Amino acid sequence: MPKAERRTSGARAAPYPAIRPGDKPRSTSSTSKPASEASTAKTTTKTANVKSATKKALANKPSAAGNIPPKTKSASKTKKAASAPTPAPEPSTIEEPSKEPTSPTDTSSTKKPSPKPKSSTKKATPKSKPTPQTNEDATTKGSATTFLEITLPGEPTNTVPMHDTCATLRHKINDLLGKDNKKAENGNPAEKKKDGTLKPFTKASFVRAIGCSPKTLDTFLAAKKMMGGAESPVYPAAYIFFEKKRIWEGRKKTAGRLKVEKDRPNGLAFRDPNHMRILVRAGENPADFLDEYGQ
Repeated sequence: MPKAERRTSGARAAPYPAIRPGDKPRSTSSTSKPASEASTAKTTTKTANVKSATKKALANKPSAAGNIPPKTKSASKTKKAASAPTPAPEPSTIEEPSKEPTSPTDTSSTKKPSPKPKSSTKKATPKSKPTPQTNEDATTKGSATTFLEITLPGEPTNTVPMHDTCATLRHKINDLLGKDNKKAENGNPAEKKKDGTLKPFTKASFVRAIGCSPKTLDTFLAAKKMMGGAESPVYPAAYIFFEKKRIWEGRKKTAGRLKVEKDRPNGLAFRDPNHMRILVRAGENPADFLDEYGQ
């Protein structure tokens, strides 16, 4: 197969000259100088042409002063009036009325009398004053420091007259150990708290104070009728306990107590109507032989 002919191109450009070590770079100042001088010459001519054109335009333009109308006196006056600063308004002074010295007047005539407080329709109930102690109570109290140290007349010989019924003493014992237990006057002087106040009476401390047993106290409290339990040792011991307490507190005797003293000056008998036997004939009622105390 025949070989293809070689393509021929134009003449090759001259190769760059070889740069050897120590050669200095070529300076381009000689070639750029004439171009820069030509550009500066062109700019100077342009600016000269622009200046001459503006001078001609200003010379041909009519003066602006001819178009402005002449100033008048009124206009100048109005301008002066507008330019002149307006004086600030003076603060208006309010004349206060002259205070004339007033003569002191009698205030008693002008002041109204204060209305009297209306008296309430309910009258205050007078407080009940404790009855003064009798000579008997004063001598009984003596030099005792607590009511437990008081000695009643006839107590050493067990001959203290009983002027309270068994029912009344049961009521007092229940109140002392029940609803009135926290009252200060019902404290036990034999027992004190850390703060010095008296401890309230308990069933055990009350039994110790009267010298009986708890079982004997329970039997007495469970008895019936007015004088039920009169044969119990709790009856005289409880009576002496509450009589000492009454004398120490200075309380007066109750109506029931005064009635018993009137009916039985020597005291009630230690006789329980529940244990009594009465021989009656046919048609007779045992209640006819008993009084209101069942004795």
